[in-house]
Amino acid sequence: MDPSAYRFQRICANVSVNSRPKKPLRAVSGVVFAGRTGPGAHALEGGRMVVRAWRFVTILFVALLVGLAFAHVLERPAKIQYDAELYITLQRTLYVAWGPPNVGGILEPAAIFATIALIFLVRTRRPALWLTLGASVALLLAFPVVFFALVAPANEAFLTAAPAAIPGNWMELRASWETGHAIRFVLQLAALSLLTLAILFETGDNPRS
Repeated sequence: MDPSAYRFQRICANVSVNSRPKKPLRAVSGVVFAGRTGPGAHALEGGRMVVRAWRFVTILFVALLVGLAFAHVLERPAKIQYDAELYITLQRTLYVAWGPPNVGGILEPAAIFATIALIFLVRTRRPALWLTLGASVALLLAFPVVFFALVAPANEAFLTAAPAAIPGNWMELRASWETGHAIRFVLQLAALSLLTLAILFETGDNPRS
């Protein structure tokens, strides 16, 4: 074969190979895969969707929980000016929906459960794991620790007293109740902030997270 013709054939072959469409590259959690398709890719995408959906539900629950606690904080300046009879009447009537079996009593355990379950879902992600773990600790401090240490004794005293009876230590009970809910608000707000930061950190590292 003529050398010139041979070189021409080689050049045409190289052009044909280089002109073939290349498989797309996909970046998943910082690792690049060339044209990854099939059941494995679908399972990976499905796993990401589960994490996203569970995060949405968790943050929604915790945000609603923070709203309930924030209401107590906003009411405090006015309530501490009330006399004993009015204050105790409010405690018996205003916060019925906050406790079980109403929505407030279900919301807090649901938020705690969702956050703890989220730890398992993000167990391979850093720093999302540690931030979610911190959020769980904050929620568990708010309930049951702070609730049963400061809030529950006051609730029991106000709700079980006779209608016309005023507990002799009602001011101490009021201070315990109001302080307990203020502490709970700070802890729940911290939990919400940590859950949000977990998403923001991952979004900065990998927009597809």
